[in-house]
Amino acid sequence: MSKRLIALFAAVLAIAAIAGCGSSDSDTGTAAAESTSASEDAGGPALSKAEFVKQGNEICTQGKEEAEGNLAEAVEEFGSEEPSEEEQAQVVSDVIVPSFEEITDGLAELSPPAGEEDALAELVAAFEDGTASVLDDPIAALDGDPFAEANEKAAALGLDVCAEN
Repeated sequence: MSKRLIALFAAVLAIAAIAGCGSSDSDTGTAAAESTSASEDAGGPALSKAEFVKQGNEICTQGKEEAEGNLAEAVEEFGSEEPSEEEQAQVVSDVIVPSFEEITDGLAELSPPAGEEDALAELVAAFEDGTASVLDDPIAALDGDPFAEANEKAAALGLDVCAEN
């Protein structure tokens, strides 16, 4: 594998680590959706802080693992060829961005503890902003930290896995 390809792999993995995660599997997503439905429909109880942190970190762990696996497959497809800048941008857009979108959706579906609603909304907005930044210029995103704000907000909510760099 060429040095440039290794650098691409490392850089894209760094973006995945910056974001901390990406998606949820169907069980977590379903549980989160049911929790949201219950809260919206019946004014059901919010998750406890411990359960919120557990579910949020599970979403991030699963998403990060999925993104890393998909990225490894994408890089493997290049073989020994060095990807063009356009191909690099395509990998970021097609492999990494969907994970950011899934984490955003997964976290938005959680029913936060009482008093944490605004903090969760701000976290979701920060992930949306970071994702938009990556989509606007995937190559520049490799050199920056488009999810710095999301990391800070995740840490403040106790979502340590989501805040990992």
